[in-house]
Amino acid sequence: MNQDENSKIVAVGSLDFSHYIKFNIYRQRNLFSVVSITSLPLFAIIYSGLHIIDFSNLSMIDYLLILFSSLIYTLLILLGIFIRNYKAYKNDPLIKKEVTYIITNNGVSQVNRTVTANYTWNDFIKIKESKEMFFLFLSPTRAIVIPKNFFKNNIDINSFKTLINNND
Repeated sequence: MNQDENSKIVAVGSLDFSHYIKFNIYRQRNLFSVVSITSLPLFAIIYSGLHIIDFSNLSMIDYLLILFSSLIYTLLILLGIFIRNYKAYKNDPLIKKEVTYIITNNGVSQVNRTVTANYTWNDFIKIKESKEMFFLFLSPTRAIVIPKNFFKNNIDINSFKTLINNND
């Protein structure tokens, strides 16, 4: 692709729930790590304070109780995050509409039937790539998500990567 002012890459598609949840997992992966790591000592302290276990004489059942409680707690946190994301996706009609992304040397235009938003490359605080999509972060919690299957072909994906590197 010629990198002049007039060249552009077009990506088109509708963000489905799987894309939305993958973005939120990516965005909240640090929270999940903290919850997972801190839940083991948290339950050990709670059970010790409630005199459910005795640290001076821990049995295999005590270890399993702490591990099982930590696992249940972590799964409940994940379930809560999933339900919150499902409701947010379900209640946001704009997120499900087909969007056209027009990508040029100047930035990214996000166009749907009712709204057009234009972003320069400087508007993005970071840009990350996963196996299936690109995340163009406008803030730590807000990003434009462009799945790779929105692009026509691998040539457009590689051209997009080149534009990102040139404007980084």
